[in-house]
Amino acid sequence: EDLGSHQRSLISATTSFGGSGYTSRPLAFFDRVRERPVTNLQSVTVAVCSRNRGSSLERAVESLLSPSATTGLDPNVRVEVLVVDNGSTDDTGDRIRRLAARDTRVRYVVEPITGISSARNRALQECRSDVLVFVDDDETVCPGFLDAHLSVYADRPRCGAVGGAMDLYFDNREPRWVSRALYGLYSSYPVEEGVLRPLDADETPPFGGNLSLRVIAAMECGRFDTSVGRVDKSLISGEETVLLEAIRQSGWELWITGAARIRHHIPAERARFRWVLRRSVAQGRTEQRIGFGSTPGIPEMVGHLLFGGFRLLAKRRSVSTPMLAEYVVHRAYWVGRLAEAAAQRRKR
Repeated sequence: EDLGSHQRSLISATTSFGGSGYTSRPLAFFDRVRERPVTNLQSVTVAVCSRNRGSSLERAVESLLSPSATTGLDPNVRVEVLVVDNGSTDDTGDRIRRLAARDTRVRYVVEPITGISSARNRALQECRSDVLVFVDDDETVCPGFLDAHLSVYADRPRCGAVGGAMDLYFDNREPRWVSRALYGLYSSYPVEEGVLRPLDADETPPFGGNLSLRVIAAMECGRFDTSVGRVDKSLISGEETVLLEAIRQSGWELWITGAARIRHHIPAERARFRWVLRRSVAQGRTEQRIGFGSTPGIPEMVGHLLFGGFRLLAKRRSVSTPMLAEYVVHRAYWVGRLAEAAAQRRKR
């Protein structure tokens, strides 16, 4: 069993997912929309949604304001950094107001409804540009970041979304038990530097920490589903996956580029094994919640929980710490799927 394959089943989410708000439109409507090229962009909005992480948020915004972030970008393109405060109770507001007073490109709004999906939807509502770029509050962007996103839309009228690479950076030393098989739980999204192509249907879609959307496509496909996505301390995710699949099902193209790169900072508290276990349980719940079609039955899930991974361990003459960590974390994933399946059954 490959722990890194967990998120592949996320692409099976459909536009009929409950609560997504997706409504079908006449094909002629989408034909008109897709024929409108995004080649004369006058502005771009970068949204950073945050709750009670003032220090890392300030670091993320400052990286977006740095000259290197706009390397290669047409100087006539107006850049706006939109900070969506999702009801913070720390010093987030004070920090961002100081940045906004210093740099007019920063705009600060408060979304009182808790949850990353609500915060992302507020960003869509507030966006004044054709393209909205999402960056998380625990990231810093690499040189040429904005131009790398916008250049994909030029002369590609069917492009509805673009995803970029997410490279991990542990603020402290990376723990010995963290293997590459666990990187996906930290939202690692590896893309080689020279890659620029449409996303294949069976590939893991981009993550929300390095994602741009053609706003009209996102709005017409229902925006972000508030029944999924992280809320406060919950680690259930998947809101971007459901929306991206709706965009794809509507005929838009999803692209990935290795030129748009971010550094995803992993703080010390997330480098603990207990956090990774929680994250794996939440990943199992996420995929069970939105993984229609390929969802295994409860007996099959019990089998994975009890016996999965034994074959991998049996092939090795010695068992390393990272391998044991993978084995335990993978069991936590199936615990999450079973817990969500049981919750779904109780609701019926």
